[in-house]
Amino acid sequence: MSAVADSSGNDLGAPCCAEIARAKGVLFDLDGTLVDTLDSLWRAGNAVLDRMELGTRSRHSYRRAVGYGTTRMFETLLTEGNQEPSAALLEACTRAMVALYPEYWPRFALAFEGLAELVALLAQRGVRMGVVSNREQATVSAMLDRFFPAQRWQVVLGAGKFPNKPDPEGCSYAAQCLGMQPREVVLVGDTEVDILAARNAGMIAAAVSWGFRDGATLRAAAPSAIAESPWELAALFGLPNAARPTCQRDR
Repeated sequence: MSAVADSSGNDLGAPCCAEIARAKGVLFDLDGTLVDTLDSLWRAGNAVLDRMELGTRSRHSYRRAVGYGTTRMFETLLTEGNQEPSAALLEACTRAMVALYPEYWPRFALAFEGLAELVALLAQRGVRMGVVSNREQATVSAMLDRFFPAQRWQVVLGAGKFPNKPDPEGCSYAAQCLGMQPREVVLVGDTEVDILAARNAGMIAAAVSWGFRDGATLRAAAPSAIAESPWELAALFGLPNAARPTCQRDR
């Protein structure tokens, strides 16, 4: 297992991650952070594009397009195909995706290994937790009920009530629901969108590299730390029995 890294790629030991370990609250992103939704989004999105005779896209294209919400995903996909989608077309694609996606994610989405255990350990430690996603509210709630049935989240916030991340309004509201100041909260996510949202809201940003963006993209956004596995993320939080990250100065 590779070491936890900071935004410059330096290895981090537990003392280096003190601000994360001291956090009283944690907000998780959903897609690519708690749940592996790439396959479900690729299949459902292509079904929408195919029905509208807009051509399908690769899984890699979806990996790059996901993060800012459903409408922005289709805008990125269609622009990649040298199309100039109108607002009406994007709205139609979004409506179709919202209607169709509930048929796809139960078959093709999976919780990432180790995340349920991590969430349970944080809960045992008394950490208050929530989820802030750019996915539609009904889908967010349904996924959490399926993949994390034992967890009682203090707040679950999907798209619609506030502007999508990286706008800070939703994250700030979620911090209030946790009963905390933003500086006391870690936002865990897998894209630059989450890192920017954390920074805009005055939160601590912890990135994970098992989702929709690679390490280079995450490092460029400068989070406080990047974890490459749930066990490394657990180590950042100083959880018991988590493998201690190797620090450069210890070598």
